[in-house]
Amino acid sequence: MTSTGQSTRPAPEPAPAVPAPLTGTGTRISIVIVLGAFLVAQALLLLAGSASGTDVTSSASFARWDSVHYLDIASHGYDLHHCDPTTYVESIYTRHDWCGNAGWFPGYPIAMRAVSDGFGLAPVTAGMVIARGAHLAMLAVLWFAFLRRRPRGAAILALGIAAVFPAFVYQDAIFPVSLALVSIIASLALLARRRWWAAGAAGMVAVVSYPSGITLAVVGLLAVLAQPALGDLRRRLACAVRYAVPLVVAYAGTLMMWQRSVGRWDAWIVTQRHYGYGPTFFLTTWWAHVRAGTPLGIGTTGPALQTVLVALVVVGGLAAAFAHRDRLDAQEITIAAYATVFWLVPLSMGGALSLYRAEALLVPAVVLTVRFRRRYQVALLVACVVVGMIMTVGFFDQSLI
Repeated sequence: MTSTGQSTRPAPEPAPAVPAPLTGTGTRISIVIVLGAFLVAQALLLLAGSASGTDVTSSASFARWDSVHYLDIASHGYDLHHCDPTTYVESIYTRHDWCGNAGWFPGYPIAMRAVSDGFGLAPVTAGMVIARGAHLAMLAVLWFAFLRRRPRGAAILALGIAAVFPAFVYQDAIFPVSLALVSIIASLALLARRRWWAAGAAGMVAVVSYPSGITLAVVGLLAVLAQPALGDLRRRLACAVRYAVPLVVAYAGTLMMWQRSVGRWDAWIVTQRHYGYGPTFFLTTWWAHVRAGTPLGIGTTGPALQTVLVALVVVGGLAAAFAHRDRLDAQEITIAAYATVFWLVPLSMGGALSLYRAEALLVPAVVLTVRFRRRYQVALLVACVVVGMIMTVGFFDQSLI
């Protein structure tokens, strides 16, 4: 009770920002902007394909290394077995190691199987259709949920950076990158609007599609802790739990699926074990990847340049967010939390991680570039085109995996 005899109540939560409705003209302009960004990426793919002598109209041109595992899961299901040293692809492992395709998550293969069966497409074609459609959808969600209410020029530049973000070829390749990103961006948008359960549900696709998807729960925790307006610590923790529950359920369901299909809930862990992942100081990993690009060659220099460029985007974006910390909205706080977690976690794993594919998931960080000076945004866009083209040519000539 207060001295006046009235009971105290916590202040009501301020209403989350809700996007203003678009007029018909505004909607058409937004559609043109999104399609334009997507077509720029497709034009660069065609240009890189021409430079490398690759037929980019063929679905098979977009299948590399891990793509084989996703296609095999879609066609035949999961397999887990002890490695056979007499088999060429397993000869570097012992009979005590685990091999097979159980080290890759099921979301993307399930989608491939559904599209393949539903439309009579070959799995590789279904995989490319899903990836390309998800690439366009990702740009649309990013624009409508995060960018369209920002200053128009800066927002268009940010979307352009997203369209040609380093390793953008993996958005269209037979990998779950773009599918995971659609889910992630939708989840972050709903999280910023304080729709905790819906945000968690939107992120479930990312969790079942990509190993790092479960770290969205950490993103949610950081995002709510950084917003005192949500209430006291207990209230904020409750919000984070609501967001995390659907993500944890999706992850538990994935483990149960492996238990049912191959008899081990930890199948993906034991299969990936021989890649040498383990806790590593993130700067050590970052520097090792940069130094690996010292010998000139597209297969080494491209990834090293990308690692430097992505670091500039993330660190620069976080610095801009910190400089404007008193004026950040919930969306920017959420994106800052995401960029921090999804940049640091892969770098802290070490091992034989294909870092450039993990870096492709940092597309949402482009939202923070809206606060950059215009000339820096333009320079960043040009750098992304150059590095992205190097990486795309490297992908098509099989310098990259």
